[in-house]
Amino acid sequence: MHQMSFLYFLKWNDSMQTLVFFIFLIGHSQSDESQLLDGSVSNFAVVNGTVYVATDDKLYQMDRNLTVEIRKDTAQPNRVQMLVPFEENNTLITCGTYDCGYCDVLDLKNISKTVHTEQISVASVYPNESSLGFLVDIGGSTGNTYLLSGAVPKMHENCMCDNFFITLRDTNDFQDSGIFSASEDKNTPEIKRRPGQWVDLDFVDGFQWKNHFYIFINFNIRSPQSRVRLLTMKSEKNKRDTLKSFRGTTLQCCGSKYYTRLASSAVVGGSPLLWAGIFKVSDSLDPESTALAIFNITPRDSPGGEDPDFFMESRSTENKEESETVAPLAVYKYRLMTSVATVTASSWLVFFIGTADGQLIKISMDKAMKPTCPIVLYKSDDDRPVHSKMILDPIDKKHIYLALGNQMKRVAVAQCWRYGSMRDCWFSHDPFCGWCSSQSRCTFPDECLTSAWISIPEGSLQERMISFHAEETPSREKVILNVTAHLKVVATGSPAFSCAFTTERGESLCAGSGDTAAFPSCSCVFLRDKFPAGGLGVTVKITIDNQIVSESWNLRNCSLIQGGPTSALCSECVAAGCLWSFTQHTCSWMPWSSHESYTQGTCQNYPSGLNISEPEIYSITPSEISFYGKNYATITGKNLDHVTKTRIRGDMDCNQMEVPFHSRSSDRLTLHVPGGSKGRMTVCVELPDGRCYGSAKITYRSLPSCTGLSRDSSWASGGRAVSVLGTNLQFVDGIEHLDPPRTLGVNFSTSNLQYYTPSVGTGTRRDVTVRLKVANETIACATLTYHPDPEFIRFTTSPSGDNLRITVVKKVDKLNISREELGIYALEGDVEHKCQLDKIIPGNSSGVDSIDCKIRNKRDAKIESVKIYLGNHPFEVKGPHKRSFLIALIICSIILIFAGAAWIYHCRVNNRTNTDRATGL
Repeated sequence: MHQMSFLYFLKWNDSMQTLVFFIFLIGHSQSDESQLLDGSVSNFAVVNGTVYVATDDKLYQMDRNLTVEIRKDTAQPNRVQMLVPFEENNTLITCGTYDCGYCDVLDLKNISKTVHTEQISVASVYPNESSLGFLVDIGGSTGNTYLLSGAVPKMHENCMCDNFFITLRDTNDFQDSGIFSASEDKNTPEIKRRPGQWVDLDFVDGFQWKNHFYIFINFNIRSPQSRVRLLTMKSEKNKRDTLKSFRGTTLQCCGSKYYTRLASSAVVGGSPLLWAGIFKVSDSLDPESTALAIFNITPRDSPGGEDPDFFMESRSTENKEESETVAPLAVYKYRLMTSVATVTASSWLVFFIGTADGQLIKISMDKAMKPTCPIVLYKSDDDRPVHSKMILDPIDKKHIYLALGNQMKRVAVAQCWRYGSMRDCWFSHDPFCGWCSSQSRCTFPDECLTSAWISIPEGSLQERMISFHAEETPSREKVILNVTAHLKVVATGSPAFSCAFTTERGESLCAGSGDTAAFPSCSCVFLRDKFPAGGLGVTVKITIDNQIVSESWNLRNCSLIQGGPTSALCSECVAAGCLWSFTQHTCSWMPWSSHESYTQGTCQNYPSGLNISEPEIYSITPSEISFYGKNYATITGKNLDHVTKTRIRGDMDCNQMEVPFHSRSSDRLTLHVPGGSKGRMTVCVELPDGRCYGSAKITYRSLPSCTGLSRDSSWASGGRAVSVLGTNLQFVDGIEHLDPPRTLGVNFSTSNLQYYTPSVGTGTRRDVTVRLKVANETIACATLTYHPDPEFIRFTTSPSGDNLRITVVKKVDKLNISREELGIYALEGDVEHKCQLDKIIPGNSSGVDSIDCKIRNKRDAKIESVKIYLGNHPFEVKGPHKRSFLIALIICSIILIFAGAAWIYHCRVNNRTNTDRATGL
């Protein structure tokens, strides 16, 4: 059994250029469509370019781009348990829980038209019980299409139900006993569950493949007795014989850990018949809580004994046997898988995997079931899980339909347009994508019909586009350089293929004798004495059609690679394409007949040879970040002062990525963690010898979301505490206010994300846009309104028992100031008294609010002024006696000024009169 860890799921593409481009574009594919619905999606089907969706109380008919054409209300309360398109009959069969069970036959082209309706319990009548329904052909003649239905046989206290488990039901009135009837010759053949201990049954999937039918059931008793059962039956001449042919198998997954539930199913096809399922363990926190398992489910013709869980006609247990158990061919484990769909692309198996945190991931497997690096086709901002059902667009197979909560999405199965060069297109390892030579772009194969389409090769996964190795001729006078282009070329005719070998000086390398070029390989023979001591720089240019692929190497004389330390010597030998001997610890020429395949990891078993203490990682903080990344993360450990690089990688070392760090010391290192896809990754630190030490885990999660603010207003002076409402707020690095733009710090000291509003000066009302700052990106949040500062007008004092009550009068405003936001202090000379807030009395129609507080045991205090602390600004209100004295002083001053002016005027008039008398005027 081929078993591999699947924890490497969320990785980066091979080149940094591709990575950056990928992070920028992920989730924004030009080929994605979506539709929000009223209610969560419970079931959906796709046929003939039309999408049919059932939610809690509605049916939708959409075009293939998810534009709603018809919306139909269903009965209340109701859950549509079966949604089965009958394309040949132009009808849509729906069965649900309303009125103890019903089935409707709707017009496939217009679901608002009902062809037939009937109260019948074809599906389970409890909304939380599963049901199964799909069309099958039996009897080998036309018109023998039946609905294979499965329902959990439970009695309803208010309903008289048929209580059939697995039956074959008519799909029209011309069959046997009429539409939806399960009977045949006045009897009802069915597959039944054996009575006995309590069992929770769960139908997962069913389909017809050629002349056999397959039903997958979760048979839940109690762990470890719970199991996944497969019932297989063969199409026979009638209902009874068909059902009687059933054979039960237990699907056992996976290895030492027992996965007892099946979450999703997809038929792969082929011969033998392959099938894939998502299996689950009970512990959802287990890092390997789900597994993708691939089985050979080709039916066997040999008869089996009585099944331990199901029977057809006899309840006898005398011949009951343990069910046959089948183990998977391959297993890939990961924590959050919810759904799977498959398709083939040439010789590649392509799996589309939905996750519980809202991602759609694609992984391709070669003939040996070796997986490529996964590609994230879509990731939601939140954590809505992907529905267990996903469906490939039957028209072009270029899109896949999936549901997340109340949203339907149509996502392209490949995003070839992302790759801007032939090299990037190839290194995506996507069997759907290839380089179109006439268009100079990465395309689907059917988009490139007039020229060569160059893609990854058939059959096996290759890490290099061009590989080489050199060997000596028997005489040791010459060297043969053999090159292979790992390419697949689709074209009409035979495109031109040639190779050109040059040295770093631009000179031709080959001597001519023995040189060959036949797609996909070519060779070059040259004299051994051309080798300089430091190696020979060689460039090969391969021309296919009008496309040129080139690689450059420093070709080494393998026998001259000597010295130490051993680890460095091994790495040098392997990198040169030579053969390393682990017994003699020497490097030599690799024979052409050799099939050895070494990587740099081959040499990791040797000690480094450096006189440096190996670094250790104790922790990384934070250990969880959003998929936008984190600008500053901290690694703590020891011996970190000689670290040259940090890397983030998956457990399968799928395309490690170098990450820059800001600073380092012996016990601490700060680094920038770039954006990525949701999932768990490993951080290690690298020494000069190229080895990476440590395995700190960091988890990428969904983005923060903002649903609003606890207070949507602030006074102009700022300093108001505002809490952000939403999810995943621990990933927020700051708050951004626009108009003018500024970034504010946040406070996580409370259970909420909190920040303090900045000052905007004074003035009239203004609205400010608020955004969340996450790494180097922003997320829309809400609008905050600034109002002018509050106006505190006056205060009064009055004794209240042993206490002194103070009432502050404030002009009515729209700030909705709460008690918790106010701090009031009363000044008596140089002494400041804390005034304990009692209540705030809204002014209503009076135009002023009253704020009551009291100073304990100070009934006779002579309060001169009151200070009110609110946010960043203290407000002071002077006492009434000071204000009266000031007013009186002003009035007296005015009186004295007027009196003085009158006296002066009077004196001048008298003086003038006396002068006039003296002169006789």
